[in-house]
Amino acid sequence: MKAFYTYAVSKNLKGLQVFRDMQEFFPVSAGVRVPVRPTFVLNEDGKLVPYFLICWTKMDLTPDQKSFLSTLISETILTLEEFAGSDAVIICTPLAPYSKFERQVHSWKVSDFKPLSDTEMQAVFDRYALALDDAERIIIESLAS
Repeated sequence: MKAFYTYAVSKNLKGLQVFRDMQEFFPVSAGVRVPVRPTFVLNEDGKLVPYFLICWTKMDLTPDQKSFLSTLISETILTLEEFAGSDAVIICTPLAPYSKFERQVHSWKVSDFKPLSDTEMQAVFDRYALALDDAERIIIESLAS
């Protein structure tokens, strides 16, 4: 992707993919786990730094949503011994305003956002579960009519 390539060159990102199939899981409830997988991991000044690339066309996450995403990454990846003392980087490449092709690059570090508490995380997952229940009910009702 051209936008990410330009960003990578400007930040002098170079490296070898050392954790190709790395994936950890954030436990939500019994039997429900959210997979968390870095796009790539680089060695920066002797520390392993996981990068997460999000290539959605629209990226309008609220600060709370960024905190949620950062907490997921912090709790699953940055707690591993290999990443002790490291920070993770999230890079987003949404479409530029009024463009169908040009991409912008936005990035932040996990440490830029205050982690959510266990209670706050559970509240987010509970809201999501309720939304899924509502969506299922609406679909079933629409199919029945």
